[in-house]
Amino acid sequence: MKKTIQFTIILMISVALLFGCAQDSTETQGDEPFEVTVTISVDYGDEVITDDSFMVEPGTVLLDLLEQEYEVEKTADGFITAIEGIEQDGSRFWIYEVNREEAQVGAGDFELSPDDQVVFDLHAWE
Repeated sequence: MKKTIQFTIILMISVALLFGCAQDSTETQGDEPFEVTVTISVDYGDEVITDDSFMVEPGTVLLDLLEQEYEVEKTADGFITAIEGIEQDGSRFWIYEVNREEAQVGAGDFELSPDDQVVFDLHAWE
């Protein structure tokens, strides 16, 4: 009986230490800056305007990064109308994708994640 109690106590302490260490590791990783890449192009990448990597803080929103690093024009609603002096027109629009998937929210609502690959491309929207 005494050995069973000792075993149970040792097991509980081991489990507590294991979970405690795992949580500390996760919290530390979530606070560190991470890298993302941003490519600005025209006509499905036929002309690459710029291709850059940035270190960003957790919680960084895509539109904030764009406005910090590039010349960006937008409407009052936050729709991007020009990047680096290249304006959209009635037939071509600035459309972006992240990690090869078309974005489902506006750049002002998209929170970046580690290793995101963002492509803003000016092309006809189909």
